[in-house]
Amino acid sequence: MWSAFKIVMQKLMHQMIDGMYMDEEDYQLLRRRLAFTGRLVPLYSGEEAFMRLAKREEYGDIFRLEQLAYDGKSPWHKEMFYKDLNRNPRTIYIIMEYNGEKIAFLGARTTDGYDLHISNICVLPQYRCLGCASALIVQLVQFAEILAKKEITLEVRQSNSKAIRLYQRMGFIKTGIKPEYYQPEKEDAIEMTFELQRAL
Repeated sequence: MWSAFKIVMQKLMHQMIDGMYMDEEDYQLLRRRLAFTGRLVPLYSGEEAFMRLAKREEYGDIFRLEQLAYDGKSPWHKEMFYKDLNRNPRTIYIIMEYNGEKIAFLGARTTDGYDLHISNICVLPQYRCLGCASALIVQLVQFAEILAKKEITLEVRQSNSKAIRLYQRMGFIKTGIKPEYYQPEKEDAIEMTFELQRAL
């Protein structure tokens, strides 16, 4: 039931995005509100990485990063990243770099409501457990405060216990289940929510 509904809603969303045209003014509007030029963040290794907002033309780099993180099988098609970065003025993509190499990213979407929804978090295998995902989430919380959002939401595979523990440490709580959300495996998704009043 839910999986069929999800497919219909995804098609409607992509049709809506297809109909959008994001000119330079639309593109810069959200970036001006965030006023983020990038910053260095410490890793657990004692070294530093650099975080910044992704550029429109970097959709291919983000796709390749996700491919590398998922053994060549990206959950998203390259076209989906293109649409998110070039046609949807409500998306926020944060890239993390180390020695000039893109090692992680976070994708999120603003809504008309009071939440900011995380669509992707991806870290290259060799850079996991260094605090990359935590740093990306902390930065997104700061963006959510700037945008006057009250919650950050996400879905995670029920089997991804490591990610669930990370989100719980960061202050996310389980708020629901979406049966058979992930296809074709028909795996349930755990819905999780971070309330902005919670301290990281």
